[in-house]
Amino acid sequence: MNKRDVVILVGVLLGMCVGILIMNSGSLGFDILSFLPYVIGALVGGLIAAWFAQRKRRKAQTPEVDERIQQNLIKALLNTAIIFGILLWVSLMFSYALGYRSIPIVYLIVYLGIAFLSTSIVFEIVKRK
Repeated sequence: MNKRDVVILVGVLLGMCVGILIMNSGSLGFDILSFLPYVIGALVGGLIAAWFAQRKRRKAQTPEVDERIQQNLIKALLNTAIIFGILLWVSLMFSYALGYRSIPIVYLIVYLGIAFLSTSIVFEIVKRK
């Protein structure tokens, strides 16, 4: 596991902890140990995934990412960000034109989930080319 994998794993764990804390902050019976199994599961899953990826790279004897792939990933990130930014702007203007003055937060969460999922799919496609 290289430094980048560790940073990603720690970021995922911290994000998961913050998300669970936010979701449970409204309940009266909040127990800090209630999300410990989730953190341990994510940690074990991340370590297993990193181990398999490192093993696969060792067998193929190829680097994970070179400079050309990094440039393509940056271009893909910018393109998907622009596309989803335009899509968000158009959908907000369309909903405003229909008379909606507020949008439920659930719709924005679904939009962001689709945007992140699409970006990760685009990254995997770019890395394989």
